Order: sequence, then structure tokens, then C-alpha cells
Amino acid sequence: MSNQLSHLQLDFKATRDAFVAELEKFSEGDTSGRAIVRVQAFLFHIKNKLAMWATIRWNLRKEGRCFEDRCINLMVMADELAQDVPYCVTTDINERGAVDIQDLVMQKRFDMFAMQLGSLTLWGHSNIDTTAVENACMAEEEQRRWEQKPAWRDDERSESLRLLWTRLYYKDILCDCHQCLDSYLPARDPTPSPPLPPMLTYSDSGYSDSDSLSGLFEE
Repeated sequence: MSNQLSHLQLDFKATRDAFVAELEKFSEGDTSGRAIVRVQAFLFHIKNKLAMWATIRWNLRKEGRCFEDRCINLMVMADELAQDVPYCVTTDINERGAVDIQDLVMQKRFDMFAMQLGSLTLWGHSNIDTTAVENACMAEEEQRRWEQKPAWRDDERSESLRLLWTRLYYKDILCDCHQCLDSYLPARDPTPSPPLPPMLTYSDSGYSDSDSLSGLFEE
């Protein structure tokens, strides 16, 4: 058991941080030259790794009982993102079908995912995992922003993001880790997020029925 945990600890932080670095690029629209299927494969790889982390840690000495539930939450999110990626990319970069992610809602979803994955930690009873602490603080600031923004002002995009964040922002009232004990609440109100631009209508977008994402898969 102790050997398993040691191996998990050695692998966990480096792998998590590498995932987060790529997801942060996705949140800016940059897929690092990936085609749609490779973006999906990357997300499924994250999902599988989360399942492995949760399984290996089961019945081992734990620092926070919320870890497995957080992994499950993030696994669902990874799967949803993978399913939605084909509908949210708009730019063919090269002949290999590499894409940018230009949909602003999709970019924000990746930002939320990166933040929550980055706050996942095996060291829930301490601040030794500084990257997780930084992401947990950002998550609390994000939560405060949603709390301060009246829901009645949401358009359909903001409403969907609010619902998504509500699912991702997980606290276990029986857990004694620092995140669930609200140790990272912001001391002052964070800077508000910039508003999304006005929604375009179908005619405003210049998109015609002849346009199709199928071209991204053509050789």
C-alpha cells in the first residue's frame, strides 16, 4: 500500500500540472496543432488518469475524503468536453486538420476545467502542494464572481457556464481538507470577469448551410 501511494505521489503532481498547462492553452484557443480527434484523445487520457488516481487512492491513507468525488466530477467534465469539441472549433489551420478553439464559451469551459483539475491534490491537510493551493484560490475567486453576478442578467451562454460551475465547485461538508473547510476564500472581492460579447444571430455570423466542420477531417 505504501509503495502504491509513493508511486502515485511521484506521478500525480507532474502529470496533473502537465494536463493543466495544456488545458490553459485550450482556454486561449490553442490546441498545439492537434486535430479534433487528438483533442478528444487528450481529454479521454485525462479521464482515464483521473479514474486511475481515484482507484489507487481508495482505502489508502487519505488527506481529504472529497478526492474521489472530485475525480468523478472531473471525469464527467472531460467526457462532456470531448463530446462537444467537434461542434466548437471553427478554424482549419493546416492540411492535417489541426484546429483552433474559437468558441468563447468552450474556452471558458476549458478554463474552469483547468482550474478545478489544478486544485486536485493528494495533500489536502496542508499547503505543501502550492500549485493546488493557487488553483484553489482561483476557484474561490471564480465562485465569488458568480455569486456577485445576478443570475437574471445571464444570457443563455452565461447561464450554461453558471450551471457548469455549480457542478464543478464541489465541497463535502464531512471532509476536513483545506478546500472543503473554506481555507482559501478570497480576502477581498476579485476583479470581475470581462463580459462576453453580444450574441450573434445565425445571419450575423456569416455562416452558410454549405459550411461544414466535415472539412476538418478531409485529407
